[in-house]
Amino acid sequence: MEKIISSVKHRFAEEGWALKKYIPSLEAVFCIGSSANNQNFKNKEYQDFDIHFYVNKSFLNKKDLDAIKEIFRKIAESLENKDTAIDYCIKDKPWKMVPRKKINIGFHGTLLNRLDYMKRICPNHILASNMFNNSETLSGRLTYQERSIPGHDFLYRAGGIGWLKENFYRLLNVFDPANETTSASIKEVAIYFGLTPLIHYYYLRNGMTANRQKSYNFFMNEGSVSKKVKDAVEFIYNFKNGDKECHQQDNLPLLEATYIVLNFVGKSFAETGAKATEKQQNTIEDEDSALISTLIGRQASIASVKSYFSANTFVEALTMIKTNAAAFSNVTPDEYFETLAFLIKNPDVNEVKRVYFFEQGDLRANDNIDFLPKSFSSLVYSWEKGIATYVQRLTELYLNSSNLTENDLMLAKVLVSVSFKKYLELRNEGLSLEYLDSKLGFTNGFSLEDRYFHCLELLADLGESAINEINSKI
Repeated sequence: MEKIISSVKHRFAEEGWALKKYIPSLEAVFCIGSSANNQNFKNKEYQDFDIHFYVNKSFLNKKDLDAIKEIFRKIAESLENKDTAIDYCIKDKPWKMVPRKKINIGFHGTLLNRLDYMKRICPNHILASNMFNNSETLSGRLTYQERSIPGHDFLYRAGGIGWLKENFYRLLNVFDPANETTSASIKEVAIYFGLTPLIHYYYLRNGMTANRQKSYNFFMNEGSVSKKVKDAVEFIYNFKNGDKECHQQDNLPLLEATYIVLNFVGKSFAETGAKATEKQQNTIEDEDSALISTLIGRQASIASVKSYFSANTFVEALTMIKTNAAAFSNVTPDEYFETLAFLIKNPDVNEVKRVYFFEQGDLRANDNIDFLPKSFSSLVYSWEKGIATYVQRLTELYLNSSNLTENDLMLAKVLVSVSFKKYLELRNEGLSLEYLDSKLGFTNGFSLEDRYFHCLELLADLGESAINEINSKI
């Protein structure tokens, strides 16, 4: 495995960096995760290779993206042989290849544009710290200004322990041991939710970021951590490294272990003094259903729900989440982008609710970027509903599809419209259909791809305008 990964790094360092001739704004090619700065791979059958390209501009056109896609295809196909399988996917979401040979390597690519880079280094510095401090630069130069992260940020912000718990609880709602496909994906995501908190705990105790292995070693030697919690960590760690005894069990022990770790680390940060003082109430918020209905030509309703519960054990939490979800119809665990895409693609679906589950006392629900969207910062940087996210997801949609569809174009149009609506509201101006037509209408007669990339460019430009609004107030 070591020899293959070394070869992969060399190829991306040379051929990936060669793209700078065609994309001058390419700043760095780097890898993160277990492949970065690592010469010893315990699992000889499977390895993720998390490879990132940072391009210092907000909009990448079709030619740029085609060139990046070709690099992945070329390297993957040239390194695959009768014993080694290589698959790839370019998206900033959890992904695992399905093993199909003796040795399996998954290229998990992320394309960081300027907006996404700013999203990480500004409000979500935890994400920047975890990514950049544990990276290995293969070509170019990757720089960012390190700063200390307050303990309460880990409870509020994307990438922190509160964010991990939020996503884990949404995962539990769709947990079905009888569904093998869902079961397999849950295992992989649960490993991420179970081991990433160790990096946060290391920062809490040492004031700096460490990689996953160093964080694991530190945690397991901490005298203040109980045997129960350490056993949970060890179970997840052994599962990740292919322990056959762990894999022979059903999902419940892994999910329970993840729950134990998340809650221990969450409480460790809560002890710093940041906590909710009043009982939190369930809320339902409409997400521009009227505008979306007008655009897609049929009545549609999309709403987000904050659902709170109290629990002392994993079984209680699982039961409460399932019970609370049953109180709502048409519940999805998906993020806003994927939910909107589903609604557009399925004309027989007219209502979707995105339910977030929070334990009483969790502060994540009060994050002013992701859940109190009344500022230019939230317009650009919100994890699910920010322009930076829309640009990245639309870019990835093109990178991972063979052909764009009318549904993809409608998704892009809706995201442009929703974003302009919020931008104008922040400027105390109104949105009219005539205004939208002035932005989108001229593209009639152009190809579907041209119109799609026109929407993408409009979003990128709007994101830059919002950042200018933010900077003007500093």
